[in-house]
Amino acid sequence: MKLRTLAALSVATLAVSFAAPAAAQQLTGLRFETGGSLSGNVGGDLRVGYDLGNITPLIGLSFRNSVDTVYDMDDEELGSLGTTNFILNIEGRYYLREHKKGVSPFIFAGVDFNVTSFGTEDADGEAVNEDQDEFDGDVASDWGINAGFGLEYLFAKNFGVGGKWGLNMTFGGNDKFEDINEPKSSATRWGTAASMYLVWRI
Repeated sequence: MKLRTLAALSVATLAVSFAAPAAAQQLTGLRFETGGSLSGNVGGDLRVGYDLGNITPLIGLSFRNSVDTVYDMDDEELGSLGTTNFILNIEGRYYLREHKKGVSPFIFAGVDFNVTSFGTEDADGEAVNEDQDEFDGDVASDWGINAGFGLEYLFAKNFGVGGKWGLNMTFGGNDKFEDINEPKSSATRWGTAASMYLVWRI
C-alpha cells in the first residue's frame, strides 16, 4: 500500500513538474499585429514582436496617405496635394498582467523613423512642382520618440484586440540647406496619437 502511495505521489510530482514549464511557455512566443491610427488618414500598421513574459519588443511598418483638394477664392478647383508617410517603428511594452484571456493593460515606449513624400497635381490631374515636392518631402521627413499606455483584450490566449494612446515628440531637419549655405532648418513638435489593432499570438 505504501509503495502504491509513493508511486502515485511520484507520478503526480512529475506531472506537475512538466506542466509548470508548459504553462510558463504559453507566456512567450511570436505575436503579429495589424491595425491603424485613429487620425482619419488612409493607411495601416503591421507589427511583429515576441512575448517574453511581461516584456514584449516589437518592430513595425506603418503607411499613411491623405489627399487634400485646393480651391481658389471662387471655389474653383485648382488641384490637389497628396501626402504619403512610411514609418518604421521600434517599440517596447511592459504588460501589467500575464498574457491570458481577459484585459491586459500595458505601458510602452518607442522610436519612429518617418519618410514623407508629397505629390501635387493640377485640376487636370497632371503632376506639377515635382522638384519642390521632393524638397518639401525631405524637410518633412523626421524621427521621434513616443510613450504611453494601452489595453489589450484576449478572447483566447492567441487572439485579441488592443488599443493604445501616447505622447510623441518629433525632431525634424533637412541637410539640403547645407548645399546652398543657408542655416539648417529644424523643428521639435509635441503631439498625441491613438491606434487600435488586432493581435495573433503563436
